[in-house]
Amino acid sequence: MKTKLTILWGLIVLGSVFIGINAFKSQSAPTYTTPPEQQEPAIMIEEVHLEFEPAEKSYASLMAEGDANIEAGYIKMAIENYTKAVNLNPGTADPLIKLGHAQLKNNQAAQAKLNFEKALEINPGS
Repeated sequence: MKTKLTILWGLIVLGSVFIGINAFKSQSAPTYTTPPEQQEPAIMIEEVHLEFEPAEKSYASLMAEGDANIEAGYIKMAIENYTKAVNLNPGTADPLIKLGHAQLKNNQAAQAKLNFEKALEINPGS
């Protein structure tokens, strides 16, 4: 009998606690949810874009990259590399000739002609 009373008393206490918790929840301030598109993130992450100028490439590396670009079919990139090579070494006919060939492949015949003429002025036998 004593065991039954102890169990009954425990159930009454647990029930009272459960009722009290639920009563407290219903009396607390209502909670509102913000739509996801209006919520601010808990942690703000700032994007940082670092820009840097790569070290200038050498004449030889620009020419090699231009040749590789031509072989791979990247004509515009080859034109950029050959143009930089011409600017680094303007007294050399070779980058002008390669630039002219790349421009022909890119349907820039008028510009190619000018570069071929410059190459002939620098080196009449080229």
